[in-house]
Amino acid sequence: MGLQTPNHGSCVLWQKETTVKASAIVVCAMAVWMLGRDAAIGQDKKAIVGNLKKELDLLKRENEVLKRENELLKQEIAALKKGGSKVSSEIGAAAALSLTVDNVEYVYQGTVRNGPEMLVTLLATSKSGESRAPHGKMFIVDDEGNKYVGMPQGGFGAPQVLREDVPLKLVWRFGPNLLTKQGSAPSAKIARFASLSVEAAQFGRTAIEFRGVPAVIPKSKAK
Repeated sequence: MGLQTPNHGSCVLWQKETTVKASAIVVCAMAVWMLGRDAAIGQDKKAIVGNLKKELDLLKRENEVLKRENELLKQEIAALKKGGSKVSSEIGAAAALSLTVDNVEYVYQGTVRNGPEMLVTLLATSKSGESRAPHGKMFIVDDEGNKYVGMPQGGFGAPQVLREDVPLKLVWRFGPNLLTKQGSAPSAKIARFASLSVEAAQFGRTAIEFRGVPAVIPKSKAK
C-alpha cells in the first residue's frame, strides 16, 4: 500500500481553514490592542479632568483672597470717611493678620530671627472637616519691591493634615540655602511686609496671601 496523496480539493480546504485561523488571530490581537489603547486614553482623560478640577479649586481660592482684600479696603474707606486715620490703620492691621480660605482660617504669627535665618509662622485651623495644609514656597515682598523666597520647614514632603478645630503651626524658613549658601532673609530693619504669600506646591499658584502685615507681632496680639 502506498501513501495516499491528498487531492487538489483537500489542499484548497486546508489552506482556507489555515487562512481563517490566521485572520482570527490577527483580529483578536487588534481587538486586545484597541482595548488597551482605549483604556490608556480613558486614564489620560481622567487625569486631565482631575487636574482641571484642581486648577479650578485654586482659582476659587484666589478669588476668595481677592474678595477678602476688597472687604478690607471697604472697611478702611469707611473709617477714613469718619475722619479717623488712626482707626483706619488699626482696623486694617488687625484684619490683615487672619484670613479664611476654603473653610480654613490662617493667622499670621509674625517672624522670629535666628542669626541669618528668619522663621515665619502661620497658625492654620480647619473649620469644616479635614483639609491639607499648604506646603509650597512662601514669598515676601518688601515696600521697595524686593522679593524673598522661603522654604517650608521640613522640605516638600507630604502636606500635613488639618483636623477640624485643631490649630496647627506651619513654619517657613528664610535665609541662606543650607547646601548652596545662596539666598537671604528680609532685613531686620523692615517693619512691615507689602505682601506675604504661600503657593500651592502642585501648580505654583498662590494659595493664601496677606497684605501689609508687620514683621513682628507683639506677644499680646499673637494667638
